[in-house]
Amino acid sequence: MSLSILGQLVVNGLVLGGIYAVIAVGLSLIYGVVGFANFAQGSFLMIGMYFAWGLTKLAGLDPFLWLPVIAVFLLAVGWVFYTCLIDRVIGKPAEVHLFMTVGLMLVLDNAFLLIFTADRKFVQTPYDDITLYFGDISLPLTRLAAFGAAILVAGLLMAFLAATKLGRTIRAVAQDRGLAENLGVDSRRIYAIAVAIGVALAGVAGGLLTSFHPISPEVGLRYLLIAFIVVVVGGMGSIKGSIVAALIVGLLYSFGYQLFGGEGGLILAYLVLLGILNFRPAGLFGKELL
Repeated sequence: MSLSILGQLVVNGLVLGGIYAVIAVGLSLIYGVVGFANFAQGSFLMIGMYFAWGLTKLAGLDPFLWLPVIAVFLLAVGWVFYTCLIDRVIGKPAEVHLFMTVGLMLVLDNAFLLIFTADRKFVQTPYDDITLYFGDISLPLTRLAAFGAAILVAGLLMAFLAATKLGRTIRAVAQDRGLAENLGVDSRRIYAIAVAIGVALAGVAGGLLTSFHPISPEVGLRYLLIAFIVVVVGGMGSIKGSIVAALIVGLLYSFGYQLFGGEGGLILAYLVLLGILNFRPAGLFGKELL
């Protein structure tokens, strides 16, 4: 394998990893704070993609300009999701959360299939045909823009959790809910905020994907599986772990596709997942939120 091909694979993998990071950190935030695995996360990503597509069709603007609108819309969706569903099963066995979120995933995916059919939809940007070259390495501008936005979103989330009063409160609830409640924190309110932010991150990830990925009702399931690989490898509930693991999985996917074609990238990612589960079940960074 030549150095130019190697460099191209690394660049492709890191760009993919940046997108995976935004998908995974939302899932990780919800698990780290509330303590349940949201199997409907991929469906919220799919909603974000369709929302970006609809806004772009109506107004004709670049999908990246719609990211704040998508974030606010999915933030509201996430709040309703927590208030109407999650809050009713807090404290119940894990399988209740599992069946509820899987059921919601099936409802949302099939509803969008019924409304929009299985036909793939595409979003065009003014710079679809622009490719940047760094020596022998090429990078479409759409992917570079999506990567930059993804890193910015992940960085803003980490800064929010580390440097704001609300962010520190979220971390306190994640670390010890009982102690936080004794200090006067309304844990249910914090749960709602964490779920809303997690769902909004999925929607933003969907908006980023629309610039270079076809939109269809089944897209959420694929990225849900990738997000779970990332979260488990990085450490269930660890934001930092999810970001690092996302870059690793992105690289694995890039090299696996080049070496084996088809789904070779996912096969490599699953092998790493199996290794982590066997030798380091807590993941690379454990379970601490930040």
